[in-house]
Amino acid sequence: MLVLLSSSFFTLLATLTVPDRFFIFEAQASFKLQGVVLSLQGFLIAASFILIVELVYLHIFYGYWHQLEAMGARPEGSVPTLFNLKRRDARLATEVIFYWWIPFVFFAMAFKATVRPFWAIILYSLATITLAALVFLRIRRSPGAQRRGIRRRWAFLALLIASWPVMIVNLHNLTLFRPLNFARADLPQQRLSSLFLVGADFREANLQGSNLSTSNLRLANFYRADLSAVNLSHSSLRRADLAAANLRSALLTGANLQNANLKDANLRGSDLSNANLTNADCRLTNFTEASLRYAVLQSTNLSGATLSKSDLRFAELDGALLAHADLQGAQLSDLDLADVNLASANMQGATLRSSSLVGANLAKVNFREADLRLAVLRKANLQDAELGGANLEGADLRGAANVTSKQLIDACGNDDTMLPDQLARPPSWPCDRLDK
Repeated sequence: MLVLLSSSFFTLLATLTVPDRFFIFEAQASFKLQGVVLSLQGFLIAASFILIVELVYLHIFYGYWHQLEAMGARPEGSVPTLFNLKRRDARLATEVIFYWWIPFVFFAMAFKATVRPFWAIILYSLATITLAALVFLRIRRSPGAQRRGIRRRWAFLALLIASWPVMIVNLHNLTLFRPLNFARADLPQQRLSSLFLVGADFREANLQGSNLSTSNLRLANFYRADLSAVNLSHSSLRRADLAAANLRSALLTGANLQNANLKDANLRGSDLSNANLTNADCRLTNFTEASLRYAVLQSTNLSGATLSKSDLRFAELDGALLAHADLQGAQLSDLDLADVNLASANMQGATLRSSSLVGANLAKVNFREADLRLAVLRKANLQDAELGGANLEGADLRGAANVTSKQLIDACGNDDTMLPDQLARPPSWPCDRLDK
């Protein structure tokens, strides 16, 4: 039994103390077992095989001893344990070791390997089969006086077998209880696609150029991590912490970033086409030259964000907060910006052609040289907005609040521009300086 205990403790400690990154980058891990250098996968296979062989051998011997004890013919010195089996606590300890300890080791190994779904499924299956076999043996070996609880044991065995497919199906949820630790790890140019990394800790890690596409990164922590040029397309980053992370030139097409924290992150030149950023915190985030085409930005907080020269065409911005945002030269044509708060935003040179700004808060917005042709600004608040050189040809300003004659004189419109009832069309319209 000491051999079984020593082997199992060694396997358990060796597995649990391995850094999480070795389960992803197997080539970096090696183990010495009986003088043979093994990879992590090789070690798990060899260790599991050795434990099963030792367990089978001991149970053959243990079963033989039970038969002799039942016959009253147990010879002296034949007890297969160092414990005195005549004592209740020793019998209990022996039963735990012989029936429960090895399945526990296999379950612990599987729990550690949840980042690798295939490995985890194999180990969970091995643990379940081993435990079921041992429970069956325990039922068969129960003395007649203990058979009162045999129904409970059969029920437990049936429940154990039935729970196996449920456990496999819900394998991805197990990482919530054991977040993986990759803090400050140096992992550039790695293949990490389609992995279960829920709640993983990547704080200040270097993942430059790595492939994390289609991975489950829900609740992951990427604070100040280097994710430049990383592939996160179609990955799940719901409620992930990406504050102050470097995502320059990252690929985030179709990524789910609902309720994510992107405050002060750098996404310059990133591709967020079709990404979902609903309720995300993007305050002070740098989206310069980023593509946000067809992105969902509903109720997203973009206060103070830099979106200069970004492409927001066909994006959904219902309820978005863009106060003090820098949208200089941004593409915002054909957008629905009704009731959006753009107070004090910088939209110099931005393209808002045919966009709807009905009821929007445009107080103190810088629209200098902006393209507002065919834009609808009904009931919008334009108090102290700067319209110098803005193109208002065909724009609809009927019912707009706080519009002044000076603002219109500074802007450029034509006969198709619709103005509030109290204001006259400036004599300088149409403007010769407009670039036709």
